Amino acid sequence: GAAAFKNSGLMSVTVPGSVKGVGDEAFYACQNLKSATFHEGVERIGVSAFQTCGIAYLDFPSTINFVGAGAFKECKSLKRVRFAKSKQAVTLEDNLFLECWELLDVTLPEKADKISSGMFGSCHALPYLYIPAGVEVCGVGTDSGSPFAGCDRLRTIDFGGTESEWQTSGGKAALSYAGSIASKVTVNYNVAFDDPFGNIPNDPGEFVPCEHVDMDSDGR
Repeated sequence: GAAAFKNSGLMSVTVPGSVKGVGDEAFYACQNLKSATFHEGVERIGVSAFQTCGIAYLDFPSTINFVGAGAFKECKSLKRVRFAKSKQAVTLEDNLFLECWELLDVTLPEKADKISSGMFGSCHALPYLYIPAGVEVCGVGTDSGSPFAGCDRLRTIDFGGTESEWQTSGGKAALSYAGSIASKVTVNYNVAFDDPFGNIPNDPGEFVPCEHVDMDSDGR
């Protein structure tokens, strides 16, 4: 429920699939919280659910369909966010990753409804972003509302649709409201979605250390 573990000293949490939603502010200001695992079946992350937590890596299951405003706002240690590939629509509300200063790697849902206002505001380290075709880009009209405002190192955006679709989706306008970075960002069009959880051809898998065998019986 709402504020269930707010301001607590939790260090790790695993949310099983039987839990359909994480409540608003459920883990707000749990600054010692370094690890959060979400299993298939979890559908909703509430407003400000993990705001100001110490999480570094986030992987969301394919069952996620809603992430509330400011859910991971001010998570200063957050480095990577990945949404598993899914055919269902996913609602992403405003300021999701605002002031996540160390965020480097983001895989958005392929069926995200929008790049919300302030979504990546002041994500100073973010160098690259893939935006799927059909996703609306919000935050036009004010500098602070642009999802890219303060993304000082953003240099490349790959877009799944055409250049015309980029303009009609609001992408071009939102980028123009991001201030001085607009002229530094290259937008590529018709780029295919790269599933971060997909199988890699000829990948031998995770490295697993072998048990040592003393072949010559010399004790080494």
